[in-house]
Amino acid sequence: MYEMSFGCFALKNNETDEIIMVDTGMASQEWMKENNYPFHYEKLDGAPSLKEVLDSKRIDPAAVKTIIFTHLHQDHCCNLELFPNAKMYVQKIELQHAVTPTPVEWTSYQKLGLPGTPYWARAFHQLATVNGDCEIADGIRVWLTPGHTPGSQTVIVDTKEGPYVLAGDNYYNIEQFETGRMNGNFTNLEDWYEGRDRIMKFMKGTGARLLLVHDPLTYKQEYFG
Repeated sequence: MYEMSFGCFALKNNETDEIIMVDTGMASQEWMKENNYPFHYEKLDGAPSLKEVLDSKRIDPAAVKTIIFTHLHQDHCCNLELFPNAKMYVQKIELQHAVTPTPVEWTSYQKLGLPGTPYWARAFHQLATVNGDCEIADGIRVWLTPGHTPGSQTVIVDTKEGPYVLAGDNYYNIEQFETGRMNGNFTNLEDWYEGRDRIMKFMKGTGARLLLVHDPLTYKQEYFG
């Protein structure tokens, strides 16, 4: 059995100290247990909340002005109440799909019978949609790479060490990426392969590194770039 981690990334501009979040992680362990939420939370006993992690890094979430969602599955967009001043970027097609997902995706988008309003909807007034590839900030851009969801986007981050590729859930581990074995949770397999080919070509040409949010190996290192 493959163990999965759940997390998100904080990008820091060392010149301005500005923080940009890529996704905002999942709900607290207490909330999931209370609501019998469909995650394997028994593997995550003792995991800190996002607020606790940010506090330990001396990051004030109220000072975060930009959040980029790789997609709107609810393990990637919880904790939004921590970020009242952030503009939250998502692909337009992803927002549309989150409103009307297929029945098999209801749980992923926290719809129909699951507790509470979907997390992304709680910050609807903060959402900003983009169409396709675009630059979000200096040295940070997104590519539309559908496959896992119709509006999945990959975040490319330029650093002194070279570029990093934050690929959301298109790949759960490096083996899936390298061998081309989809993780089984996808909406369009052709799109998934096209996005993978594009990323592989980019990495080969630039030496970029791939960071995978659900791969425990990612979290053996605390800082990148």
